[in-house]
Amino acid sequence: MKTPLTWLREFVSFDASIDELAAKLTMAGIEVEEIQGKGDRAIFTLGITPNRPDCLSVLGVAREVAAVGGKLKKAKTRVPSGKGRMKDFIAVQVENETRCPRYTARIIKGVRIAPSPPWLVQRLEACGIRSVNNVVDATNYVMLERGQPLHAFDLRDLREQTLRIQTSSSSLTFQTLDGVSRKLEREDLLICDGKGPVALAGIMGGKNSEIHAETFDLLLESAYFEPAGIRRSSRRLGLSTESSYRFERGVDPNAVLETLHRLTQLITELAGGTPTEDWLDLYRKKILPAKISLSFEEVRRVLGMTITSAECVKLLQRLQFRKENQTAKQVTFEIPTFRQDLSRPIDLIEEIARIYGYGHIPETLPRVALSSVSRPEHEQPTRHIRTMLTTLGFSEAVLMAFISPEEHQRFTLKGYTPLLLTNPLSPEDSCMRTSLLPGLLRVMRLNKNHQQTDGRFFSMGRVYHREEGKKESHEPLHLAGLMMGRRSPRAWETSRVNIDFFDLKGVLEQLFEKLHCQNIVFDRKDIPSFFHPGISASITVQGTPIGYVGRLHPSVIQASGLEEEIFAFELNVQLLLKASHFSRQFLPLSRFPFVDRDFSIVIGENVTHEDIEHLIREMKIPIFQSIHLFDFYRGKNIPSGKKSVAYSLRYASHDRTLTDEEVTKAHQMIVQKLQTSFKAELRT
Repeated sequence: MKTPLTWLREFVSFDASIDELAAKLTMAGIEVEEIQGKGDRAIFTLGITPNRPDCLSVLGVAREVAAVGGKLKKAKTRVPSGKGRMKDFIAVQVENETRCPRYTARIIKGVRIAPSPPWLVQRLEACGIRSVNNVVDATNYVMLERGQPLHAFDLRDLREQTLRIQTSSSSLTFQTLDGVSRKLEREDLLICDGKGPVALAGIMGGKNSEIHAETFDLLLESAYFEPAGIRRSSRRLGLSTESSYRFERGVDPNAVLETLHRLTQLITELAGGTPTEDWLDLYRKKILPAKISLSFEEVRRVLGMTITSAECVKLLQRLQFRKENQTAKQVTFEIPTFRQDLSRPIDLIEEIARIYGYGHIPETLPRVALSSVSRPEHEQPTRHIRTMLTTLGFSEAVLMAFISPEEHQRFTLKGYTPLLLTNPLSPEDSCMRTSLLPGLLRVMRLNKNHQQTDGRFFSMGRVYHREEGKKESHEPLHLAGLMMGRRSPRAWETSRVNIDFFDLKGVLEQLFEKLHCQNIVFDRKDIPSFFHPGISASITVQGTPIGYVGRLHPSVIQASGLEEEIFAFELNVQLLLKASHFSRQFLPLSRFPFVDRDFSIVIGENVTHEDIEHLIREMKIPIFQSIHLFDFYRGKNIPSGKKSVAYSLRYASHDRTLTDEEVTKAHQMIVQKLQTSFKAELRT
């Protein structure tokens, strides 16, 4: 942003030389990138960061100059008197207050369009803006002076004496002032008259209401538009203007009316005319200044230096912050709405630091030596598993590696011989563990004895066994977990629901998904004796067994000194990680809508959900995305040996919007395949 020094002196006085002032501004965060000219003809080129839209004006820069050593002059704005009332000429309505929280307007009648005076042309050209005519130049001049974008409409071009601020009701084409016809979407905010749009709000006016040599009456606009909406429209249309550049960063909503008065004053001086005696100010939900409390001790701690309370207050007051109240320990400031980048105490500490001067803060070495700890690469996957399980609500238990012979008998697998200790500490700890579950059951029993009947525990460690007829022993790394009690914590608004098999199965499915394990199969075959035969499953990957999940057998639970239903799993971690894929591939989300279709079928009890999902995926229908089982039923109206299942299938494409015909065709193919393969009956 270019700022002439002569213009700056109208708002602030300072004694520093040009080079000294440039250095002070740069150290305070307003970088002076270039100085053109000398003396009073000097022009600063400033690099304004996106979080400081308040400095996109001469007045905003003047505030910064005052903060680093100048004296701010009060901006004088005269409210011109007039005659006639706004309601006699136009009706204005804001239909989207979220996108336009404040809208002000005033009419000037009888202006004379002419070239601008030399002083105005020179100032605009110094800032890189081309002169057009006295009215348009006045809007640009006040925008550069105050930071508030403005617009002037030819009042005669506003049809039906109506003005509405609204989003587009449909896609349409609109010609902007630059002569380009642009396609607008529903989310674009428009200024419309009684027949259609006359301006793209906050970005550019329309060709149909521009100021020209025959313009006689004006409607002046000064407004506050939601920054995010202006940013989206500007980027989508590829149209960036001086107005949109300021609006999308945020202007001061409480300076809108004063800026309108300043524009009215300047236009009547340059082009004559008579303004209305009143003006319009639609501002229903006022945006109030933020209030931030700051601890003096926190300032000293963060900055690492001794600074007095009085000095902190003085520095912040130099930034035009108003002190509300102060105690020995803290102070509360009201932050003006032109500083929308400040919302937290740490923001005020940063303001103190930059105005105090970073170069004046004493250098101190860190008091604590920092050291990095690198872990072996092979530990990373297991740490990842631990993190995932704790995220899912499990607590890790670190277990002894010894169990009793009785525990070994209860949890042994066929063909495994225990490793006995030669000199055990006690009979209860005389075997090397062949499973992690006995140790976890001890933890569960201990918790129950302390009235903790709900629990989720896991452990990771090695188990030890020798295969029958062989001398060498094996020490595979296992992962095991237990769940018992309530599904969710006690609460007054919910009844008790206990954990079941599908809760634990869901935990494992999330774990497998995070590890990118593919071809996981839950099967009812080869269930160990310590699991309930009807509520358990073995887990295989590409035909290789890696573990088990299910409800522990009642006899095992009773022998462990417990009574409640306990659900458990145990996995071979080495086989699990072998089937995992840590290099990930990502697909972009489809930009096109998806379609969900449901169906309900009656099938035999021997057909599993996995069979159905596998069959559908094997069909490799390009638009098929996912399958979700949402209902399961046995009972009335369902024949013996049968069950009813209901599914929701999702269809989508990455390159087009699907037609109803192709979705219906794909859906019917799937249903027909289920009917022929599983003798399924479609329910209606």
